[in-house]
Amino acid sequence: MRNILLSDEEFRFVDEAGRAEIDSLRQERQSMLIKDRCPITREKDGLRVHTYAGIRINATIAALLERSGTTHIKGFGDLEIDLGAPSGGLLRESLIRSELQALRNLNNSLTDADKAALVRNKDRGRLAKFQPYLPPSLEASFLVQELLDIPGTATLARESSFMIA
Repeated sequence: MRNILLSDEEFRFVDEAGRAEIDSLRQERQSMLIKDRCPITREKDGLRVHTYAGIRINATIAALLERSGTTHIKGFGDLEIDLGAPSGGLLRESLIRSELQALRNLNNSLTDADKAALVRNKDRGRLAKFQPYLPPSLEASFLVQELLDIPGTATLARESSFMIA
């Protein structure tokens, strides 16, 4: 997603409506689209991390930040992640930023149990009809594969800096 928005390329495989949407996003988000940066903006009730990385990478980042306990994830989509203060705590920008930078080493730091913990709270049987019949360990592996992008998240963190805008 990020590479598509950063390029000037016209994609022949995308229909006219899709090209219009891409062009609209490029124009609308031009000030935030910087090749090697993921800006973090202060919002009324928290922070917004502008990754433009797609839903699976943003889901991975959200799950990891939520697990750390330093923030509450208010929501995420293809383009950004909205962060709020953890219950009973303060939202510390410098801590969030350092946690995001630490994702560079993600590939080597997560065990299978860690990966399973990231998807443990997902609803059973939502992605495939056979999902409820899988043993828990296989279901967790299936959910990690379908919902998260751990290598992509590590690559984004290595290639980008997270900066308060």
